[in-house]
Formats: sequence, structure tokens, C-alpha cells
Amino acid sequence: MNSHTDSPCRLTLSRFLIWSLGFLLASSISFAGVASPPVVEMALSPDTAGVGSTSELTITVDNTVNPGPISQLAFTLTMPAGVTIRALSSECGGTLTTENDGALLRFSGGAVDTSSTCEIKALVTQNIRGPHNLTIDDFTSEVGPSAPAFTTLFTSSELVLGFSKRFVPDLVPLGGRSTLIYTIENRGTTDAYNLSFSDFFPPGIAIATPPSVSTNCPGISITAINGTQAIEVSPEDPIPLPAGETCTLTLEVVGVAPGIHLSVSSNLTAVRSIGGDLVSGGLAVAELEVIDPASILNVSFEKEFLDNPIAPGESGTLLFSITNNSATDTITNLQFTDDLEATLPGLVATEIPSSGGSIVRATFDGDAGGGGPLITEAWDYLDRIENENGNNDGYPVDQNGNVWNSVSFDVATSNIGPWESEDVPIQVGGIDGFPGAPDLLFGIGAAANGQNLITTYLFRNTFEVSADQLTETEWLANYLFDDGGVIYINGSEVFRTPSMPDGAIETITLAGLGNESGFSTGDLSLGGLLVEGTNSIAVEVHQNTLESSDVGFQVQLIPGSQAAAGGFTYVDDPFQDTPDPDFSSGEVDPTGGIRGGALQVQTGGQGFFANFFSPESSG
Repeated sequence: MNSHTDSPCRLTLSRFLIWSLGFLLASSISFAGVASPPVVEMALSPDTAGVGSTSELTITVDNTVNPGPISQLAFTLTMPAGVTIRALSSECGGTLTTENDGALLRFSGGAVDTSSTCEIKALVTQNIRGPHNLTIDDFTSEVGPSAPAFTTLFTSSELVLGFSKRFVPDLVPLGGRSTLIYTIENRGTTDAYNLSFSDFFPPGIAIATPPSVSTNCPGISITAINGTQAIEVSPEDPIPLPAGETCTLTLEVVGVAPGIHLSVSSNLTAVRSIGGDLVSGGLAVAELEVIDPASILNVSFEKEFLDNPIAPGESGTLLFSITNNSATDTITNLQFTDDLEATLPGLVATEIPSSGGSIVRATFDGDAGGGGPLITEAWDYLDRIENENGNNDGYPVDQNGNVWNSVSFDVATSNIGPWESEDVPIQVGGIDGFPGAPDLLFGIGAAANGQNLITTYLFRNTFEVSADQLTETEWLANYLFDDGGVIYINGSEVFRTPSMPDGAIETITLAGLGNESGFSTGDLSLGGLLVEGTNSIAVEVHQNTLESSDVGFQVQLIPGSQAAAGGFTYVDDPFQDTPDPDFSSGEVDPTGGIRGGALQVQTGGQGFFANFFSPESSG
């Protein structure tokens, strides 16, 4: 038998040649630009969240094994039932969008550089209990499909914490205030101790001055410094949030930079028992849009006395100039008012423009007997009386038991608070009669069910009455309450708007529909109620429904002898659709009204065919 045995040297050389050939083949493939598909991975932080809470999803595209860049990255990610997603950011370029109300995340046109990784981030919210499996199985690129990527969003078994937040309102002008509401829901079967989270706001949002922090969440300590951009919530006392209960934390913030600002908190954590393991509740996410007023209305508004000076008793011309500075936008429905008495005591309008168009509004606060506004200070107000959607609060009392509308009530020791202080008008939601007024009041859409959390708003102030004014028995209230209200002077009810029901009023009493487009006048009989010196006024304003989108307040008291505004107010030319539109004339008569002055108006009836087509209308 013949046999042949290779020497060890020959075997070694053979293996070397095979390895070298393989190396050269691999090198030639790389040099030719042929690459393997990138590796795709998904991760959630936190990977356990409560129902209604959010987690951050990171999708990593790994191209570290390839010597060249890869383009045409694309994929879709379909959400499981009960889970929604919103796009956040992409380091991989391309286009990142969501579809079908957050049911699908779509990415296309992306790229990853040579020997590097890039990340795509999104926010995932679970609205029903998990676990929820997330899968990308269609990731493609210019070099072909990648292997599928998987991750799972879990829900804790016993302690289930829902965590969310919202801005009310979520659209404010630059420098405007919004109420930030955090809602924590214990949807589990065990109590939650040691609630803890932090929130660092984006650059366009800052904590207001004062921050007006309030909460009914038990056992926590809150750090929120006005002017800063961070809030810290940490455990303080071993008091639990019971199973099945919900609590809220609110504070005021200010929009300090124009833009749409996405605010994402840290992970909410708690424990089932003191000393136990931390349970993850997830993130809270909300968006606040801040608008630069200059981008809304580019108008210059000036007024000038053309005849200056004017001798006492003589007349002059007051010119208002409105300039539209926009080269592209037409501005309609212009409105303004001017308090002549505030400009100069005794200054009254003696003639209104005629023809050439209709007057939107003409007011005449002329004063036959002298005297300025009676109520001049900022108003104290309370917008924290929760209705049946919250704590079902009654009316507040102070530490001495004084009721809210009494003379001696102390807002600083109110059992419901905090009370704020602002000049009128005070509103939220854009009251028609308060154009441009900032949003100040809390409660619209603030309940956990999306309805209003506040039905009744309280307002307090003081005013001075002279010895001469004590002889006045008939007074007027010039007011705009949306929707209805009750006025108290020195603790006694003196006026109730027609929109308010008869009988006893409670904090959950709803008003009828109010008129928010302009001021109304109510007669007050104050004989025997006023005192010389300081007097108090208290007002409660009630909403029309639990879904009302706005609320507003302003009132002024006027002695009957000074009430020039008891006559007419010229609002518009009603003959815009007749053969004789835009022809109106009139004048102010300081003594011709039912009480005080009157505005004599004639509209229509000035053309050649007046007697046939445009009957005279005057008042």
C-alpha cells in the first residue's frame, strides 16, 4: 500500500494561503463598496409606565461595521392597540412623521455616516394596560433589509401610576401666563408612597412670579422658584396616595420665547411601602405655544389733539390715527374705546363723525357733576374653588370664620387659595368685550375628564366714599360678567345679573348665557349700606356650563348723578344693506338722557330717495 503524509510545514502553508485568500476576498468586497445592512435596535426609557403615562423610545441605527455611509434608510412602526406615538427627533436626517392620530410612525430618506451610529427618538403613550410589543420588521436601506428590532412596554402589576400634564391655556402671547397642571392617578390596587419627579422646562417657558403652586397630592415637598425653569417634587411625609385616587399639582408659568415648546418631565416614581422598591410611572408630556404679538397684529394706533391748547368751554378736534403696517394683511373689525374723563376731568365729546362709514363703538363717560372712577385698585380674585369635577368646594372662610363676601374677610388666611391680585379686566379664553386682555384665570378644561374644574370665581375690592357721595341713593353698576354674577356691597347682596337664577346660590350653581360682547348697566339702591370712608365690594361670577371656553370680569360703580352713560351707545349703522348705507349722524347730549347724557343718532334717510327707501331711525 502506498501512503503519503504532508509535512507540518506544508499544512501550515496551505492554511495560510486559504486565510490569505479569504482576507483578500473580503478586502476586495469592502473596497468595492459592498456593505452589510445596519443593525437596528429599540429601547424604551422607562420600559415600565402607568396607564396614561409616556415613555421615550430610542431607535438606534448602527453602521460601525461598514467602511462607508449608508443612505435611503426607511421604516414604519405600527403601534399596538391602546398605544400612541409622536415623533420627537432624528439624528439620521430624513423625514419623521406620525399618521392616523399616532397609530403609525413613518421614517424615510435617512442616512448614517461611515463607522457610526445615529438615533431616532419618539414618545410612546400607553392608554391601556400592557405589555405592549413594538416591532420594526421593514427597515430598509440602499444595501437591503435589516434584521427586525423589538422592544416591550410594560405596566407594573400592582402599583399602576398614570402621569400626565397639560397647559391651560396651551396658547399664550409672549409674556402671557398659563397654568401647568400635573395629574397623578393611582390606578393600581395598592397605595403609592414617596411620589417623586422633576421637570426642566424648555428655554421658552419659565416659572411665573408668583408661581402660585398648589397641590392636593399627599406627602410631597415642592421646589419651584419663580423665574427659573425647573420644578422638583420629592417625598416629605409617609402619607400615601390611596389606590384608585387622583391628585393634581398646579403652578403658573410664563411664555418667554415665541415658538411651540414641548415639555417632557422626568420619570415619576413611587413605592408600594416605605423602604420598598421603586415603581416607574412614566413621563408627563405637554406642549405650550407662545405667540409673538408682533406676528398677530402689526398696527400703529395714535391720538392727537389738533387744537391744543383749548380754552375752557371751547371745542377742539381729537384725531385718532390707525395705521396698518402690514404689506399683505387686511385688518377688519377694528374696535377701541377711550375714556375722556380719565384724560382730563370735564372733557366730554360734543360731536361724533357723520357719513363715510359706520362707527363701531362710541362711548361717552361725560360727568355732569365731576368725579373719576370709584374703584381704582387691583382686584383680589380666587380661581381655585373646585366644582363637582374636583373637591366640590364650598365658599371660603378666613381663619376667624369670616365669610368671603364680608367686610372683614382676610384673603391671606382663606381656607381655599391662593388669592391673586390683578387689574381688570380679568379673564381667560378671549372674552369679546376684552380684546387683547391676557389669560389669567384657571379652571377651563382643567378637570381630569376634560371639563372645567371651576364654576364660580370670586372677586374682592374696596373703594372710598365721601360725605357728599353718601347722599346718593341711586347708583349704577357698569359691568361685564361672563356668564353671570352677584354683587355684594359691605356684605349685602345689591345686584344679581338677569342670567343668574333666583334663590340660594352655591359654588356649583350655573348661570344662564351671558353677553360677553359689551358692558351692561344695572341699577343699585345703596341707601343705608355705604359708610363714609372705606367700603367693600365682592362679586361672584358663575359659568354657564361645565364646558364653557371662557370666563371674564370687570365692574365699576357710578353715582347716579354722574351717570352720563345711562343714555344710548351707538353701536353700528343698521342700514348697511339698504340703498343708503353708510350715512349716519349724531351728537352727544350731556343732559338729554333718561339718567344723565344721551347719544342722539340718525341713520339712513339722508339720500335723495330717503323718504321712500330708508326710513329715519333716531334715539
